[in-house]
Amino acid sequence: DTDYLKLLDEQVDCCDDDVEACIVPQVDDIKKKLLVLDMDETLLHSVFDKEQVLPSAPDELVNLPKHKMTIPVFLRPGVHEFLKTVASEYEIIVWTAGTRSYAEPVLDWLDPSGRYITTRLYRDSCTEQDDGSYLKDLSKLNRPLSEVIIVDNNSASFVSHPENGIKCVDFYFDKCDEELKMIGTFLHMIKNEKDVREIVPKFEEWIDTDYLKLLDEQVDCCDDDFEACDTCNDFEACDTC
Repeated sequence: DTDYLKLLDEQVDCCDDDVEACIVPQVDDIKKKLLVLDMDETLLHSVFDKEQVLPSAPDELVNLPKHKMTIPVFLRPGVHEFLKTVASEYEIIVWTAGTRSYAEPVLDWLDPSGRYITTRLYRDSCTEQDDGSYLKDLSKLNRPLSEVIIVDNNSASFVSHPENGIKCVDFYFDKCDEELKMIGTFLHMIKNEKDVREIVPKFEEWIDTDYLKLLDEQVDCCDDDFEACDTCNDFEACDTC
């Protein structure tokens, strides 16, 4: 009556009052916080319309065996570097509202050895809402919500836990997109926060103040010796930098 009840109280109640089972097993020896990443328009963009004129060559043509089709996939700039960096500091789950038959081959190509992404979740792990959107219920991930962050281009995905969510800009074809670089910097900064829910809602404010200040404070070792990128007029440092 005492020790057993105490044991129950100490267990992580990942699902609150929901009777459905948690969708990710509990791992006792993981000391990293959990980072949930959306896939489409967050890490990459896939094109299904065969008639659409592509602005450039895709990064890959991914075969979808169950759909008997091949689709062009465009990677968000810096995605491989982003995954490598955040995987060293966070436990990574990719949770997409896409179907397994579509998303699995894409993720097999993106992270073929499973080096960075520890778990994959698909549409069948989402909760469909009345408006047709798909909710990603973070309370089912078997982790303390104080240690869970989700990055998604659709805020409806984490509407039940807005204090855990970072909304990113939609990605389609922009080769000059720097969203992952910016988010990666923020994630590195907050990796040791006791409760991410106290700092994640300040992401937009951080962009407008601290991130811009950080960029201004970067060492300009070459002063005006920069060359603009022909593609997007972005600036790259010279070889000395």
